[in-house]
Amino acid sequence: MAGSNKSFVYTSDAGTQYAVRLDESNAELTDSGFADLDDGLGTLQGLPRNLKMRYINVKNPATGANRKLFIGTKDALLFLEGGVVLLNLIATVTGLGALLPFRVTLAVGELLARYNTNDTGLIDGDQD
Repeated sequence: MAGSNKSFVYTSDAGTQYAVRLDESNAELTDSGFADLDDGLGTLQGLPRNLKMRYINVKNPATGANRKLFIGTKDALLFLEGGVVLLNLIATVTGLGALLPFRVTLAVGELLARYNTNDTGLIDGDQD
């Protein structure tokens, strides 16, 4: 699964676009919702540390192999409908690739961590 990395556009639930670097073969899956960053979108900021991308977990029923695949938009068909994903796995001995069916087992939405900016009232030794 690991291959070359490439820059893609991730669209948050709020509609903001961010630049992300992902495994090219995973992000270019049909219906994953990613667009190439090189498609005339200019320079985008990177994903903030408090924003976690939505993803799906998939499992091959025959081999038991699990994969985590990020999803580019909240309207991507893989995220909304699930089903079966065909992934190209490279055999380590022969070097030949094989398309194997993986079933979507879990879909996790975008997570945004919000920080508490209120004064806790604890005394820390200074005047404020």
